[in-house]
Amino acid sequence: FASRYFRLDGSVIEAGKVLVLNVSGVSGREYGLFLAYVLRELDRQKTDGRIKCPVLTLIDEAQDIFNASARFKEVAAGPLDAMIRKGRSKDLAFCVAVQAADQVPESIINNLNSRIIMRHNSWKQAKAALPSVTDEQFAETMLYRPGQALVSMAGSVAVVKARMDRSPCKLTVYGGDR
Repeated sequence: FASRYFRLDGSVIEAGKVLVLNVSGVSGREYGLFLAYVLRELDRQKTDGRIKCPVLTLIDEAQDIFNASARFKEVAAGPLDAMIRKGRSKDLAFCVAVQAADQVPESIINNLNSRIIMRHNSWKQAKAALPSVTDEQFAETMLYRPGQALVSMAGSVAVVKARMDRSPCKLTVYGGDR
């Protein structure tokens, strides 16, 4: 399916370029299969040197993959887990976005170096995402405005409250009806 309509190659991924693949309107199964295809191709092309620049892969609504049947998780979540484990050695970075941290498999969450919690109403989910979050920090998350978050970065010794300013960049969408 994916290779007939979309082909990932060196001309698509290059330094300084942002590639957005919108898979809205597809089932979790289709999303996961497409993701597995993209991850295999990234791995293959980074290994053989056709993609030379670092690559950041943002996976939004990842719970659709992790909440699937056991067989489907093996097909989709397995390659994601493997790529996250060996990604740093290949200049591949991942951002896994979910609504609830406890939906991310332990093998994946243990390999994520940085964690960000935006406005949140569930103590259980905040603890799953950032085990070191204090009662006071969690209470603050319920009052956060856009751009505010609790952040734990690789190597940090404490969770900090951060505020992100709006980006000066503009995202332009080509094609479709937007």
